[in-house]
Amino acid sequence: MLALLALTASCQQDLPLYSDGQARLNFFYDNEADSIIPYSFIYNRGGNVDTVWLTVGTMGFLGQTDRTMRLYQIPTGKDDAVPGVHYLDFSDAAYAPYFVVPAGEVRISVPVIVLRDASLAKGDVTLKVGFQATSDFLPGYPERGFKRVLISDQLVKPTRWGGLMDFIFGAYGRQKHLFMIQHSNFNWDDEYLRSIGVSLYYADDQAYLRYMCNKFARQLRAENEERVAAGLPVLSEADGTPVTFAMY
Repeated sequence: MLALLALTASCQQDLPLYSDGQARLNFFYDNEADSIIPYSFIYNRGGNVDTVWLTVGTMGFLGQTDRTMRLYQIPTGKDDAVPGVHYLDFSDAAYAPYFVVPAGEVRISVPVIVLRDASLAKGDVTLKVGFQATSDFLPGYPERGFKRVLISDQLVKPTRWGGLMDFIFGAYGRQKHLFMIQHSNFNWDDEYLRSIGVSLYYADDQAYLRYMCNKFARQLRAENEERVAAGLPVLSEADGTPVTFAMY
């Protein structure tokens, strides 16, 4: 017992104090899907400018004074957003009040101002955002050092539409998504799925999801009967795949 106490005391004495004076920044993640933030102007009812908020956390000692940070675009080489066309360039003065970490704070929300360009109705673009080194901060963990904002003017597959949503509602499709919006008055986007407790593989109320799926199945059957009677094809995705919902 005495030997164990001595060893414990020795270990406690040998623990080094945190001494890294370099402050760093990371984006906040709930899960891996958080690396992609889908945004669509289709929910914005005619607005041409909107804001996507990103949560940022600090590493290191608390700041005794206000500290500045900066975001920058990381090129991906594929469908990259264009500054001044799809988003407000991060050098714009409008960002200045938000690119500040107040003294004593460890987490802030920073904006990405997205712009509605006509090209977004035909194809999505991606804005990959990272931290630019400043006199106050360096980037933190590489796997937490970026966010991808998918900017569109079409319906976008929610990041929370994965295993559970696939199991209950079937594979995602934009026409299916639109049908669900039209017949429920809910957007069925990440914000709504989060509000009802849906993650990739779990939901607070699976009974509600099955109820809604049954409701959509009945409504789709009625609509398809009307379409066929009018000489139209059944409701389908752009590639011709019929929209379907299972019955539970």
